[in-house]
Amino acid sequence: MPRRINIYSSLRPSPAPRPVESTPRLLEEADRCVKCGLCLPVCPTYRLAAQEAESPRGRIALIQGLLQGGLARAPALERHLDSCLGCRACEAACPSGVRYGALIDGARTRLRRPRAIGRRALLALASRPRWFAAASALARGLGLHRLAGRLPGPVGRWLGFVAPTPGPAPRSLATEPIGPARGRVGLFLGCVAREADAPVHAAASRLLAALGYAVVVPDDQACCGAMHLHAGLAEEAGRLAEANRTTFSGLGLEAILVSATGCGAVLREGGGVQGTPSADVLAFLARADWFGLTGRPAPGRVAVHMPCSARDAGLTVGDVLGLLGRIPGMEAIPLDPGLGCCGAAGTYLLHHATTADALREDVLDAIAASGAGVVATANTGCAMHLRAGLAARGLAVRVAHPVELLAEAFAGPPSSKVRGAHPTTGYGSG
Repeated sequence: MPRRINIYSSLRPSPAPRPVESTPRLLEEADRCVKCGLCLPVCPTYRLAAQEAESPRGRIALIQGLLQGGLARAPALERHLDSCLGCRACEAACPSGVRYGALIDGARTRLRRPRAIGRRALLALASRPRWFAAASALARGLGLHRLAGRLPGPVGRWLGFVAPTPGPAPRSLATEPIGPARGRVGLFLGCVAREADAPVHAAASRLLAALGYAVVVPDDQACCGAMHLHAGLAEEAGRLAEANRTTFSGLGLEAILVSATGCGAVLREGGGVQGTPSADVLAFLARADWFGLTGRPAPGRVAVHMPCSARDAGLTVGDVLGLLGRIPGMEAIPLDPGLGCCGAAGTYLLHHATTADALREDVLDAIAASGAGVVATANTGCAMHLRAGLAARGLAVRVAHPVELLAEAFAGPPSSKVRGAHPTTGYGSG
């Protein structure tokens, strides 16, 4: 039997919730930017627009002017700050270690509240996952989700985002370990992911049970707050973080696992349950003892797409390649990280569809050139966006979460049929 390892030693406890930083502190952080320009080549929006105001360096200069009172609030200023994807590739390239993510979130908090009715409605629903689930169920009951495959443009995209295909109820995801008990973990569902990633959550639960873990899934957990934080609603994001701390506390969990890297990044950086690590489910599985489990062969090539948020969620490409390498016959190859953000960026694909689609093109080209029959990605929005793009090109390439592929090989198929996204648009299901 393989040697047991302490997988929790590599998982850090969730920190205290990130407070809204003061203006002097944000200005101090902005002053650390020496305007060297090393962020320019890695910024997706700068590469598209070739405008200084669409670069991290340019946006930091705008933020400094805004906070110091030299720049008035204006539509152009809002547009440049709002068009940032929040991928934070600039942070990895910055020799001064400027915390750009804190700067852009802080500026958006001070600048405005979302004005568009659709965006405000989506944030309100996300704040209350049960409401989001009810709205999705209503839309599906009226057959609106089928229009996502027929209506081009923003209407079809929004319908598919809000009304994905139904999956198993959250309560059905709680499982007891198969065989000797190895531990007890919680599974975080989120809001949009609770609906769109239902097959992923079911797969994670089956796989964890096969590895000997009891899975706890509190039904009253809240949204992670990522959409609110990036929209400038820091207070609401903090309220959601506190709700999740309350929900997951006192359950005797060894870890809180997250399947969506966007949620995972915010939970790691913005709070959780004190003393209980929050971790990406794949990072957790990569450090787990598989106890000699033998997987069913799944020959074929899989292209691994690493979301921008994977870095902040604590997930590496080595984690994913190592896990998929356990599946007999599967060849997992990474997509070139130099391609940059795919354009999904949470709800960016809804509010900036033209830019999001343009950024996706290079990624789709790389997938087509790879010869892979499957694309594995660990982000809800990226999966939706790539699936829609592949379908539009007529490419018969499956988009799946790596944990789905692992569960199919090591834990068997789901007990009941769980449908995926619409085969035509990727944003909804018929």
